[in-house]
Amino acid sequence: MGQQIANLVKILKSDTMIEMVYGNQPRITFQEQSKRELIIGSPFEIASDTMQLSDIYMWDDLEAGVLLKKIERKIKQNDLDYFQSQRAVITLFNVLQKNGLARIYAKKLLPIAHNLMRNEGIYEAEQFNSEDWAYQDYDECFGCDSFTNKFIDSINAYNRSVFTIDENLAKNTEGQLAEYQKLIKDKVELDREKYISVINNIFGMFYNRHNNTEDLWNILLRISRGPGEKVAKSVLQDKLESSKDEMEIVRCNHLLSEIQMYEYFDMRAEEYQNFEEDM
Repeated sequence: MGQQIANLVKILKSDTMIEMVYGNQPRITFQEQSKRELIIGSPFEIASDTMQLSDIYMWDDLEAGVLLKKIERKIKQNDLDYFQSQRAVITLFNVLQKNGLARIYAKKLLPIAHNLMRNEGIYEAEQFNSEDWAYQDYDECFGCDSFTNKFIDSINAYNRSVFTIDENLAKNTEGQLAEYQKLIKDKVELDREKYISVINNIFGMFYNRHNNTEDLWNILLRISRGPGEKVAKSVLQDKLESSKDEMEIVRCNHLLSEIQMYEYFDMRAEEYQNFEEDM
């Protein structure tokens, strides 16, 4: 507890800290907990284990074996919650290779890193800079170890390859949307089967984060109010009653509501025009 108080003194003025801890109505209380209990199962667990591995050569065989077996177990279980991120896996591997274990763990940890590739919130392949794992050696050379560098290069290449696939899908999507734009322009009437095929295809395009969802919605609405006008409401209503896919239900519901709203405005505009003509 003494260390906790010392840390608070650095943040708060000593008089303020004393009042908050020892005053008549203390606002800060300390509860002793095992440091290990706080870490296990938290995002800091792998960071703690990685730090301990740094000097594992000094441990006795029993203690060292427990930690290494734990890491092996986490790998076999594909415990992504434990490994947290690709960066954490790289750091773990870097420490393992410093202990001479690069060849043992490289192939074991790469699949874990692949499974941890970020898919959301980024619009290009995540790339890691090996300089982030550089260190100064006893001969004063500064850089990233060659094993770690190869490990990072492999992860970066995997991330790029996955995003390249996504980019190709985006190009295919552009071609398909251009075809749908032509259907709208040429006023080609769609039967029920063709309309279902078109909207299912466009719904599937929402899975690719490179696609512009506003453009997709614009096409959906124009297809539904143009080429698919005669069958759109019936198809969407049937999908709402039969689908078990939550996002398909949400999209069908919204699209049906949009169609009905525009029909209402068209009807009011027609009534107003007829009124004007009667005048």
